[in-house]
Amino acid sequence: MIFKYPQKKILIFLSSDDPNAIEHIQAGLVGVDVRWDELEKRYNNFNAGMVAQNPALALQESITAGKNISLLGECDYLIGMRHAQFTWLGGLLAVFNHGLEANRHIMLDPYTGLRSHWAILYGFPLSTLLL
Repeated sequence: MIFKYPQKKILIFLSSDDPNAIEHIQAGLVGVDVRWDELEKRYNNFNAGMVAQNPALALQESITAGKNISLLGECDYLIGMRHAQFTWLGGLLAVFNHGLEANRHIMLDPYTGLRSHWAILYGFPLSTLLL
């Protein structure tokens, strides 16, 4: 897309639990603006158990989740991993906010890199989910 439309400005909002994600994305996307919440604390782990033991952290993580899902829903397009709930919810909001244009919500299989869909996790075949 960068090479096809060099006159267009591209902005990506990056949400990740990996504190090093920003460096990886910026290294691979030269010429693309990336928005990253520098104030968010990232733990790079499965945090359900972590927040169960810490109510203050659970509150902070819930506020961060709501903010990120809302920001993702405001995007024109959303690309994310099929197993990430933020990508599901933010992507569905983006589709809703753009007249139900399903092509704005692009899910990827984290293992193959191929196009996927969140509903595959429930056993629906990809051929019935993508037009």
